[in-house]
Amino acid sequence: MSYSRYAIYFMPEGAFAEFGAHWLGWNPQTGTETKGIALEGLPRPREILTKSPKKYGLHATLKAPFRLAQGETEAGLMSAFNGFCMTHKTACAGQLQFSNMGGFLSLRPSSPLKELNQLAADCVTAFERFRRPATPEDLTRRRKVNLTAAQDHLLLKWGYPYVMDEFRFHITLTGRVNGSEAEQITTTLEAMIKPLLTNPFTINDLVLAAERQDGRFCILKRAKLLH
Repeated sequence: MSYSRYAIYFMPEGAFAEFGAHWLGWNPQTGTETKGIALEGLPRPREILTKSPKKYGLHATLKAPFRLAQGETEAGLMSAFNGFCMTHKTACAGQLQFSNMGGFLSLRPSSPLKELNQLAADCVTAFERFRRPATPEDLTRRRKVNLTAAQDHLLLKWGYPYVMDEFRFHITLTGRVNGSEAEQITTTLEAMIKPLLTNPFTINDLVLAAERQDGRFCILKRAKLLH
């Protein structure tokens, strides 16, 4: 199968991953649609709330989706990914908590964030040689959200505005929601998610994900980090 883009993600395993597959309706491990959770108390149908993040699967971005640079190959990227995971340690942070960040509901870790932020920064730099430069269309699309000067600089340098000092680790749960909707969704999901969240929150492995021709992302490889 040929893929249009690649990304480095954190994707949970076990019961947390199972929740994500049924909440979003997409399982990136198997590359299949899943039966959605039937929940009461949501402000809008689950399918509408999760339409935007569904295609990615439950994840947190460490290296945003990119097209392969000229001269680079999937095999080369896979080799670099394996090497990266063999030489980078697991990262710990505080327990994940619900957050209405930027108009969408997500799970974000509490402090300390140093190890997690460093791992993300290392991902950005280590895989940069594999990223094809952003097109004018890419830049225009990213700039529609009124980036700050710092974010625009990062966009031009790394192809994504929310890296380095602008990075905020988050696991996306919904598309755009207002404050009231976020509260309703949090109340509905809290009892279901809380037992799945460890303290501290630890990233033990990373995922090399790929975008299929239908726009959905699937897991190409999961690799353990150093312990």
